[in-house]
Formats: sequence, structure tokens, C-alpha cells
Amino acid sequence: MRLRTFGNATIIVSSVVCDDEVLPAISLGGEEIPSLLNWIEEADARLVVHVEWAVRVKQCKRVVIVSNDTDTFAILLHYTPYFQALGLEEMWQQYGTGEKRRMLPLHQAA
Repeated sequence: MRLRTFGNATIIVSSVVCDDEVLPAISLGGEEIPSLLNWIEEADARLVVHVEWAVRVKQCKRVVIVSNDTDTFAILLHYTPYFQALGLEEMWQQYGTGEKRRMLPLHQAA
């Protein structure tokens, strides 16, 4: 996990599971973020925890997820009203590659 801020945007790169071991969520300053450490192996489900943290703790108003997985869209669509209740205004999923890349507005689809 790395946090990087560019202007008003906070970029979050999440932790990963490697050989059944969760690699720690670390901020740019090298500090662990314990609330993002979990044993959820499915990346789609881990995204929910990370988005919730970004909205609740970092008070992010806009979240962009880069994923070509339709399961990601479905699970995040399910949680979008919850994220909106926490203060999220926009959640986008970048889907596809090259000229077929699209930005899917989960906040409008919900």
C-alpha cells in the first residue's frame, strides 16, 4: 500500500496476496496501515475494504478503480450506496484497453 498525493488527488496502491501471505499495506512514508491488512484472498472483495478506508478515513470524494473484471463492477456496484452514505460522490471503473478503454460510472449506475 502506497499513498501518493498529486495536487488534491490521493493515489492508493493496495496490498497484495503473494503465496498465501498478505504483503503489508505501507504508506509512502513507510508506515503500516493496519486497517487495510486482511486475509481476503479475492482481490474484488479486498477492493471494498480499500475503497471504504479511502472514503471514511481519507475522505475521498472520487475513486477510480482500474480493473477489467466484471466481478469488480458487480461487487462495487453493490456497495456504492454505502460508500455514498459515507460521502463518496463519484466512483469510476476503468475497463478495457487501448481504444476500447471505458470509464464506467458506478455512482450513476447505482
